[in-house]
Amino acid sequence: MKKGRYPVLEIRNMRKYYSAGIGWIFGREIIKAVDDVSLTIAQGETVGLVGESGCGKSTFGRTVLLLERPTSGQVWFDGTKLTGLSHRQLRLLRKHMQIVFQDSMSSFDTRFTIAEIIGEPLLNYEKLSKEAFKERIKKVLDAVELDETFMGRYPGQLSGGQRQRVGIARALILNPRLIILDEPMSSLDVSVQAQILNLLKKLKLRYGLAYLFISHDLRAVEFLSDRIAVMYMGRVVEILPKRSINMPIHPYSRLLLSSVPVKHPCLRTNKPIYETQKSEKENTWISIPWQGAGCAFRFRCPYVIKKCSEERPELLHINGEHQVACFNLSSQRRIIDGTN
Repeated sequence: MKKGRYPVLEIRNMRKYYSAGIGWIFGREIIKAVDDVSLTIAQGETVGLVGESGCGKSTFGRTVLLLERPTSGQVWFDGTKLTGLSHRQLRLLRKHMQIVFQDSMSSFDTRFTIAEIIGEPLLNYEKLSKEAFKERIKKVLDAVELDETFMGRYPGQLSGGQRQRVGIARALILNPRLIILDEPMSSLDVSVQAQILNLLKKLKLRYGLAYLFISHDLRAVEFLSDRIAVMYMGRVVEILPKRSINMPIHPYSRLLLSSVPVKHPCLRTNKPIYETQKSEKENTWISIPWQGAGCAFRFRCPYVIKKCSEERPELLHINGEHQVACFNLSSQRRIIDGTN
């Protein structure tokens, strides 16, 4: 977070655990979907959250809004501690925190018109006349670049991009300060993705919004975000400022970046960024015994040292806003600089 910016959202040591297994006869496993994550988002800032499927990104987003209660940890919004509030107290603050879901169609009631879908949050929080209600909907539709003819349509009559714009409009209707964007691009065509990204950037500047942008698309995250957090198996392993997106230090971040397609043919290569270690056990949530001590990535990391199996690395500042959770930073720097 840049100096001088007011923190809108603060997450401190958040954990979200689930139990999985056959039952009491064979025992149950504890799945650490989110494990001791701390993150701050400032007013008007976009923080991107990236990682492979199943790493806990979407669970983290839902837990931030307390759609799912955290196992432990604290969430602060505008200086108010959300964890521990009653349902009624939390409801008063929810209008300032909204979410745009990945699958817009499944988040709508298909029996409602677009005007009813967008206006439903207004019915929960504000008492408006029919004329004022209609004007608010027209205004927010205009903000997402849709005209008022869409008000009487149904979700099934809209394209994917139009439905996602409606989802954004519904999130904007209460003038929130924070919006969680849970992979809003994944189901859209490439050309439509570009339009939605430009729209989100425009809305951010217009309304002074803070975003938590969850996505698989590193280029989209780079375009929209001020900082990027890399998550692996429920933990944030690196936080990069935008200027350092192409210079990650953590081995997992480098592996993730190497999966991004390169535009120019001369820059393409089939050579992997490094060879990951072979393990007898498949790298899944249950099969790897990372629940206790040790770094979660040690089973795949080619630069693992003895300490990686004994302790769990914490995020450390290495250069301004750049933070990395790795014990073998000296080796990483030599490899990146080409001195080893």
